[in-house]
This record gives sequence, C-alpha cells and structure tokens, in this order.
Amino acid sequence: MLLIVRKDLKMGKGKIGAQCGHATLGAFERAMKQPRSAAWIAHWQKFGQKKVCLQVSGEDELRLCGAFLADAGVPVYIVADAGHTQVDPGTETVLGAGPAPSAIIDAVTGPKGTMPLRLLN
Repeated sequence: MLLIVRKDLKMGKGKIGAQCGHATLGAFERAMKQPRSAAWIAHWQKFGQKKVCLQVSGEDELRLCGAFLADAGVPVYIVADAGHTQVDPGTETVLGAGPAPSAIIDAVTGPKGTMPLRLLN
C-alpha cells in the first residue's frame, strides 16, 4: 500500500500520521469493494500489511498520482480533511493506494514510472 502525502501543506507529524490512518482505511475499504482485490488483500494481510510513505509537492501531483494508479487498477482513496485543526475543510491531504501487488505499483512508481514521488522524510 502507498500513502502519498502533500508536502506543501506543512502538516505536523501527528497530523500526517492521522491522515495516513484515514488513507489506509479508505483505500482498504475501496479494495474490499473490488472483487479482483480479494487475493491482493489476503496476500497483504498475510505478509505484514506493507505500507510505503511518499510525498508530492502539492494537490496537482497528488491527483496525477491517483489517476496513474487508478488507471493501473489499483484501489485509490484521497482523504478530504474535516478542517478541525491544521488545514481548511475539504483539503485533500493524503492519497492511499492499494493493497495491490508490488509489481503493479512498482510499474507506476518505480524508476521508469511516471509519477513525481519522493520518499517522505
């Protein structure tokens, strides 16, 4: 599973953690509704529920990543924040993608992929 965080929002570490939690659950629930994802979910649950956190510069890159992943058949969920703390209501903060096979995600995100991703630091 990928968790892609918007760097431009300058969210605190706790806020990022909470938003990643929302993204994980949202993506998982989306995957549960897709019949082809059943085997992906079972594998993900059996082998440690891997999550990789990455960052993008802003909303346009976040949406672009979501489009690339959705086109590859990966379940995608974008968190729209409630706006109670650090960002305005409706702000898209984190994208959750997967669970899906590493081969599919790597084809989109890897060195030859087309997504503008960087490791979250």
